[in-house]
Amino acid sequence: MKKSYRIVYVTLLAIFVSLKIIGNLPKNTTFKAEVLDKLNGEKVTSILIMRTSVELKDPSQVESIMNILSQMKLRETEIPFHLAEPDEIAIKTSGNMRFGLTLYDEGYIDIYDFNNHKHSSQSYIITNKVDPKAIKSLIKEGDLHALLPSNQLNIK
Repeated sequence: MKKSYRIVYVTLLAIFVSLKIIGNLPKNTTFKAEVLDKLNGEKVTSILIMRTSVELKDPSQVESIMNILSQMKLRETEIPFHLAEPDEIAIKTSGNMRFGLTLYDEGYIDIYDFNNHKHSSQSYIITNKVDPKAIKSLIKEGDLHALLPSNQLNIK
């Protein structure tokens, strides 16, 4: 009788440990699932580039950036400390900041949901061929002046 209890105990312990290990594995997701689906149909009205305080309001420019971002496949990770200086942008809906993004050249991104303070920020590595440098080149102030007429830049 004691042997059967031990077998049940060891089996349950093995199942528990396996579930704990599986639960702690990095989760794969997408930018669409982590940002776009959480907008609940709200339209992105502008993108604010923090470093330069430039706010993109031109719908075609906002759509171009969102299309690139929406292609990202992500995996939860810790971001290494030795990364180059990031670019930070805010995705705005109806004039309010909804998501904050920190983009790193090395293929990492932090996503902050301003409506969900419980989980604050989550870090990801970009796992597909989306080039973060291409995204960052779209949001550099010099490139913005080349891409948009000056009357479409809202410099604060």
